[in-house]
Amino acid sequence: MSVKFRPELKLVESLPYWRRSLALRGDQLADFAALQDGRFGEGELDQLSLGFAGRASSQVRQRRELRHSLHYILPTNEILPPEAAEYFINRFTKVGEAVLDPFSVDGAVPLEASLMKRRAIYSVWTKQARHTTSAKLRPADLAEVALWLQTIHFRKPIDLSEYKIYFKNFYHPDTFREIWHLRQAVLSGPDRIADFVGVLAAGLLHGNTQQFLSAFTTSQVALQPSEQERLNFKRAESPEYRQLVPRLLSRVAHVARDGFGRELRDAATNSLLCGDPRDLTGVKSSSVALVLTTLWPGWVARPESFSWIREWFFGVTPKQSLDMPSKLIVNDGWGEFISEVIFELARVVSSGGRVVFALKASEESESILKEVVQNSSAGAFVAEGSFYLATDSLSEFDPQLARDLKNSSILYQVFRRK
Repeated sequence: MSVKFRPELKLVESLPYWRRSLALRGDQLADFAALQDGRFGEGELDQLSLGFAGRASSQVRQRRELRHSLHYILPTNEILPPEAAEYFINRFTKVGEAVLDPFSVDGAVPLEASLMKRRAIYSVWTKQARHTTSAKLRPADLAEVALWLQTIHFRKPIDLSEYKIYFKNFYHPDTFREIWHLRQAVLSGPDRIADFVGVLAAGLLHGNTQQFLSAFTTSQVALQPSEQERLNFKRAESPEYRQLVPRLLSRVAHVARDGFGRELRDAATNSLLCGDPRDLTGVKSSSVALVLTTLWPGWVARPESFSWIREWFFGVTPKQSLDMPSKLIVNDGWGEFISEVIFELARVVSSGGRVVFALKASEESESILKEVVQNSSAGAFVAEGSFYLATDSLSEFDPQLARDLKNSSILYQVFRRK
């Protein structure tokens, strides 16, 4: 039976961002209790299949508590959060089947697939994405990190010329020296512990509390040096010394609190890192049960939480990061690029398998995406339905604002392979 999502269904995001509640348009609220289990149809919904949204706020809180602690290594991609990944993987795959994320941003999909005993296949487009996904699939424990850190000489003097140009408004010189030495150790070569420590440190590079290494600043997006200078002047503050190692070890303990079970040990050998998603040579034809990914309209793999400081930490020079355009693949070339990706997905996805794209919704996004998929795959995929994760809080939800709400929400578009 084909999957059809009721168009009036809204998954409304309350504040803070991880708490989600279910809201239906107007008179549909009364029908919710009567929805039947076991089927996805035009008139019926599977209540249990709405797991990541929950049927009550208490269940929503419980779902977040069940989010594996490894997801907190770095801020997650809230267009496709772990709860959404878990929902689609559970709905459309079975244990042992392959789940592909061709545009992995934060490793949430590969990690959830591994935790649910699926085979994770993924492709990354930035150094930060590669390090983050690797850290989630091959984590290190507290003892390993502590021993690894002892090999670094944090007090060795460094050249501060780069610091004076780009970083003086963010860090105390001694803090920057420790960060610089850690960066050199992380970039010295591919290493499981180095990847893990590097991603943890990247999450501490800038923020607005004492747990971060920087002066008071934003945590999601790194300000420009001139903007940070103005912020420091406004607050009458200057960067103070913040020791790196204690904060890093505390962070390790936090993200490792759920432990690393057999699923993650198996993921280290069973997961597959691919290159360009237009050429998935290492993936057998008709071997993937689910493609689950974030699609950035007009470009690929440039997350909104872009941080030039994190990019620098993973090997990109500050000048390159600050001058790098926000669109890696410009609008003019996006259609051709995504068409080639979808053509390749038609080869690797098995008959009856699904492709789920998550993207920022607009009035045109759903129809354009359907047209691109249909044309690029020569009709191999059939659109099954879509629903929206709204960015407004539940208290602000107003059925009369459905049009505005739709335009500010996240679209999940589902396609089935013939």
